Amino acid sequence: MSPSITRLQIDTLLAVIRLGDADRLGWWRSHSLDEAGEYLLAHMFPNTWMATGVELAMESSRIRHNMALNRPTAIHLFSDYLPFHRELRAWLIQRKLDKDFEPLAWLPDAPVGQLRVNLGAPSAGERRGDGIYLGDIPRRSLDDSAALQECLARLASAYAGLDDRFAAPYLDLA
Repeated sequence: MSPSITRLQIDTLLAVIRLGDADRLGWWRSHSLDEAGEYLLAHMFPNTWMATGVELAMESSRIRHNMALNRPTAIHLFSDYLPFHRELRAWLIQRKLDKDFEPLAWLPDAPVGQLRVNLGAPSAGERRGDGIYLGDIPRRSLDDSAALQECLARLASAYAGLDDRFAAPYLDLA
């Protein structure tokens, strides 16, 4: 496991990604770990289908967030300004190399309620267009590990309160 990402951070990111899958709330319109995804991906990637499915869903979520927010200073969970999607991708690649998929085993059957619990109490924000504004984040915070952890918790908890109508939680880069 990458020393820069913790198990709690991984599980939080995985919960957001899975929550947006087509068989859950459908935000990304991806089928990473549902029956359709398993059928297709298991035939193409028999040994690594689950990690590959999560990677594809994460990329779908990045695209969906970027389309909803449509500006680079809106910092979302999978934003290039934050390290989380890069670190999770590296962790998923390591799972493939090690053939260790046990940390992903809970995801296919995780119900929406459990995924929401993994994200913490829903945080309130202000709906602005296709996004949910949660406040500002100073540029200097992007280099501070404690501030990044707080940012992850703040952004992730906003997904817990969303229904099937997607709005991208974000912070404005100040």
